[in-house]
Amino acid sequence: MTATVTAPAVMRVEDLEVSYGGVHALRGVTMEVRAGEICALLGGNGAGKSTLMKCLTGVVQPDAGQVLVDGEPVRFSSPSQALDAGVRVVYQELSLFPTLSVAENIVGAAGAGKVVRWKKVAAEARAAMRSVGVNLDLDRAVGQLAVGEQQIVEIVRAVRSRGRVLILDEPTSALGREQADHLFELLDNLAAAGNAVVFVTQDFGDALRHADVIRVMREGRLSQEFRPGETTSLELIHAAFGADRNVLESTYESGHVRLPARNDQPVVLDARGIQSLPMVGDMSLTAHRGEVVGLYGGLDSGHLAFAQALVGARNRSAGKVSVGEKTVGANNPAASVKAGIGYLSADRREGLALSHDVADNVTLANLTRMSRWLVPARKEQSVTKELIDTLRIRSARPDVAVDTLSGGNQQKVLFARWMLFDPEVLVLVEPTRGMDIAAKSDVIRIIRERAEQGTAVVVVSAEAEIVLSVSDRVLVARKGGITREFVDEEVSVSELVAAATG
Repeated sequence: MTATVTAPAVMRVEDLEVSYGGVHALRGVTMEVRAGEICALLGGNGAGKSTLMKCLTGVVQPDAGQVLVDGEPVRFSSPSQALDAGVRVVYQELSLFPTLSVAENIVGAAGAGKVVRWKKVAAEARAAMRSVGVNLDLDRAVGQLAVGEQQIVEIVRAVRSRGRVLILDEPTSALGREQADHLFELLDNLAAAGNAVVFVTQDFGDALRHADVIRVMREGRLSQEFRPGETTSLELIHAAFGADRNVLESTYESGHVRLPARNDQPVVLDARGIQSLPMVGDMSLTAHRGEVVGLYGGLDSGHLAFAQALVGARNRSAGKVSVGEKTVGANNPAASVKAGIGYLSADRREGLALSHDVADNVTLANLTRMSRWLVPARKEQSVTKELIDTLRIRSARPDVAVDTLSGGNQQKVLFARWMLFDPEVLVLVEPTRGMDIAAKSDVIRIIRERAEQGTAVVVVSAEAEIVLSVSDRVLVARKGGITREFVDEEVSVSELVAAATG
């Protein structure tokens, strides 16, 4: 944190107004970003944060108001014009080329001249990676990486371009704690060099630890501004959610969490000796009826790859998966669904038909399982409406296109699908990614309710607070194996993180 209030404003927005079909996304937002300042932008899902970012980067043109750069009014009619003005953005929904290598995505072959000098591309990409404190395989195709690793590639690419304003949307949502710490060290360095940094986050701790100024959005307005050291998490929550300020206690446990005694119900999911090189060397996991098993690990622990291999979304070279008495064939997601496994990916784009409406997306899993089953339109609409209300999917109707919803609400649509599917096993990878604290509380409540109804649930996450808040038993992954189990004991967030990092 380096900025002072006397630093010049690199970018300023005045009285921005944006509406979508009569719904006000922004209502008279005025804000400025100063050179050398790190600004945290907080707010619930649907508060207007994403729309504001899109106005700053030329994706959306405001209905009213103006954007100024260095005091001069500008009108970005396209993202390329924002790039020319030095504005860089890293969206939560990534824009990488999955078939190209890590090095190509970071540097770009075009930057090497008419003749591609691959050694130069690799050297520049390696240097950029080193600046963030990570080391990924430069020759590996980006599409083969976990979501958190892809997010790092996206961030490195944006940072390398040396923009004057860097905007990051939920930059740590799929990162482990160590990688997140490296990222904020980098942002500190960028700010110290005179750049302006804005990061949109649902993590109040990150905002308090790493921002110079914290701005809170609510219902399309910039409601309040805070300085770290002069405020608390509870004050920030009250500013963002009003009467829902108690959601912190229902989502993030303070102190130690007491995990219950070991579940004695029948085993529903049995995954033995799973191998998926190079990320998963040998992992095993069981989940009992009505049990929530948390699988926690850092970015390179292999826990995300294990979840993919378990449901057939990633090559499984060894091991056996059973649901009850049924053995599930390897490398076949359809077989996993047929066996009764529901799977929520960390990447929403893998599971959502964004141009289709909410009702189509919610009923998709049932259509996959029962290919001849036709859902009556009235039934589809009523069931979807009930799930929208249960999960509190904001700004949604059954007939609204999914791509008009915020990221957190899109995540809830995926969750609604598996509630309707009613599987024997739910494997949820980063189920609260991109959600505000109130929404996370809703999802934790729903997971617990599913477990009480007998579903075996596996929650795979790099967010220690979520794992502890929802789990009956916690497994820790490290370097491609399961290294620790917590059950029938008190555990703190720091103890869980320590077990994952060694």
